[in-house]
Amino acid sequence: MTLTRVITKAADSRYPSLAACKPGTLDTPSQDLPGSISSSIRKLLNIPLLQPPGDYSLEIFPVNLEDDARYQCQVSPGPGGEPGVRSRFAQLTVLVPPEPPRIVQGDHLETTEDREIELECESAAGKPAAEITWIDGAGNVLRGEDLQSEDPETRRITVRSVLKVIPKKHHHNTTFTCQAQNQADRTYRSARLQLYVKYAPNVTVTAADSGRGRHIPEGSDVRLHCHADANPPEVRYRWFLDGEPVVDTEGQTDLLLRNVTRRHHDAIVKCQVENKVGKSEGSETLDVTCEYNKRLGI
Repeated sequence: MTLTRVITKAADSRYPSLAACKPGTLDTPSQDLPGSISSSIRKLLNIPLLQPPGDYSLEIFPVNLEDDARYQCQVSPGPGGEPGVRSRFAQLTVLVPPEPPRIVQGDHLETTEDREIELECESAAGKPAAEITWIDGAGNVLRGEDLQSEDPETRRITVRSVLKVIPKKHHHNTTFTCQAQNQADRTYRSARLQLYVKYAPNVTVTAADSGRGRHIPEGSDVRLHCHADANPPEVRYRWFLDGEPVVDTEGQTDLLLRNVTRRHHDAIVKCQVENKVGKSEGSETLDVTCEYNKRLGI
C-alpha cells in the first residue's frame, strides 16, 4: 500500500515508522529519488544498531522539491541472522503554487476594431501546472489555448495561455483578466489588461422635429443633424444631397436646407464622417408634404 501526502513547499512532512525490538540498523532511505537527498533527510537516514521498540518517524523540514519521492523504512538483518524488515512505500508529493501571472502585452493595449489580436498570459514555476482562465469586461469566462513547458531540473511547469480576440467597439476601455491557480493554492492570482479600441465612425442623421412627425411642409426650412461616435474622436464631416456635395458644409455637424420644395421629396441627404481608422456615412430621406396634397387629404 502506498501512502500519499500532498503538501505545499515550505511545509513539513512526518512519516511514522514503528519498529519492533530487533537487532540491526534502522534505515529510512528514499527509493526512486532522482537527484540528491536533502540535508534534512541525511540526518535521519541511519539509526545505528539495536534500538528499543518505538516511533522512528522521518520528519522533513523544510520540504523542498527534491524531497518529492517514495520513502520506505528498512531494518537491516541482525548479527544473529535475524531477517531484515521493510515497510510499505509512502509517496511524498510536493506541490508548489505558481508565481503570480503576467500578461505579456502589459497592462494596456491599443488595437483596432475587427483586427484579431492575441493576448498571452504566463504563469510560471507551478507544480502541478497552473490552470489559467480569462475573464472579459462583461464577466464572461473564456478559455485560451494553453502551452506547457517543464524545467527538467526543478520540475516546475510554466503555462502560457493564448486568447484570440476580435475587438469590437464595445470592448473599448474594458478589462481582460487572466487568473491562475493550481492544487497547491486554490486562491486565484490575477493580472489585468485594459483594451483601447480604435474604430471608424458610427453615423446617424436625424431631422429636427417639424411638428408634423417626419413630414416636412413644403416651403419650410429643415435642419438635419449628424451624430458620429468614433475613436479617435477627431473626425471630418461632409454633406451630400442626392449624391452631390453640398457646398460650404465641410466640418459642420448640422445642415440647414431652406425653403424645401416638392423637388426635394424623396431626396437623400447623406452625412459622411471620416477619422484615422476609416469613414462611414448615415442618411435621411426627405418626406416633403405639399399644400396640394394636404387639401386633397393625401
